[in-house]
Amino acid sequence: MKDITIAAIYLAAGQSRRMGADKRALPWGDGTLGAAGLKAALRSCLAPVIVVIPPSDTLAWLPDALLGHDKCRLVRVAYEPLPAVGSPREALKEGAPLLHEHLDRYEKNKTTYPEPGTNVAHRTKIRKGNIEQGFAESDVIVETSVSFAPSDHAAMETRCATAEIWPDGTIHISASSQSPFMIKKLLHTYFGEETGNIIVHTPLVGGAYGGKAPVQLELLAYLASKAVGGRKVSVWNNRECDMVTSPFISGWRQPSKSARRKTAS
Repeated sequence: MKDITIAAIYLAAGQSRRMGADKRALPWGDGTLGAAGLKAALRSCLAPVIVVIPPSDTLAWLPDALLGHDKCRLVRVAYEPLPAVGSPREALKEGAPLLHEHLDRYEKNKTTYPEPGTNVAHRTKIRKGNIEQGFAESDVIVETSVSFAPSDHAAMETRCATAEIWPDGTIHISASSQSPFMIKKLLHTYFGEETGNIIVHTPLVGGAYGGKAPVQLELLAYLASKAVGGRKVSVWNNRECDMVTSPFISGWRQPSKSARRKTAS
């Protein structure tokens, strides 16, 4: 197997808005916080170490010894923060930034109905009876809105996956998953891998109660292994990442309008 070169990207172009001061220039040990982090990166086996800084950076936080290091590369970037949406209500407003600009181009099944040009990925319509008549004949109409934040089952073992591609082309996945056959199916659907060449191991540890049915980290581990010539790659969530980036239950907001007739006493 040929040698693999892995570079590091040291992100130092933020504006430190929450801190209120340049974090890179804060004192740390015998230097600055930014220099201490860069030293750690330069001591590693990663090369080169690409330091991303803003166009106007004077580099006062960076000592000359690190600036002249043979592994250090500076890249000045100018960027404009893109508009974002932080809730379903914002996403559904007219003119909201589109999360998926090419929604109409995605492959979908026969029962999914996306609405191109909006943030609506699918709309389900349920009709029964005459809605307008029902409201007109009701004595009490209640309108409200209920919302829930994303949540997770918090299994004993957090989500994790390991992938390795052997010289004969077989793909070995080891994952704390409840869906070994779905892993094989998705690797075939997304990447064209033959299901017969995919071996999925699911150690019986950690518990899940349904929370580990979705497939996520397994695909990332496969892509990472493929990128480094088939070497074994593990992707592990700590507890915070498990809750924030891999929640089982998506948050939702439900506006509701219901009507009732008064019963005779």
